Amino acid sequence: MTEPIEKKVDQDWKRRAQMEKAQLDAQQRPGRSGARPETESEEESLFISFVSTLATQAAMFLGVEPDPLTGARRMNPEQARFLIDALGMLEEKTRGNLDPEEERHLKMVLQELRLAFVEVTRRARGAVPR
Repeated sequence: MTEPIEKKVDQDWKRRAQMEKAQLDAQQRPGRSGARPETESEEESLFISFVSTLATQAAMFLGVEPDPLTGARRMNPEQARFLIDALGMLEEKTRGNLDPEEERHLKMVLQELRLAFVEVTRRARGAVPR
């Protein structure tokens, strides 16, 4: 009879593979433990997109922009005010932590929305002729 062939199994392979993976992750994400790797440009773009999304919703509630689903313009000043205030809070809470482009975009959006809100609410009260 033949003796069974003894297989040599390297039990240490998993630990080495995990160490190599951790080293690669650390090289790809300096200073970001556990975070998805992103460039500053991608982060800026995400923030600007987020602000733009909130601004578009506020503009829809002011009747400035049509609803993309129905094409109708609708007025809900309370909801618009909530979104404008949320953007204002975002500006306050992120002060000093934004890139110049992000800060400029947020300030511009807030200025336009606040002016539109005043105009729309004045019209609704009959203070300004259409």
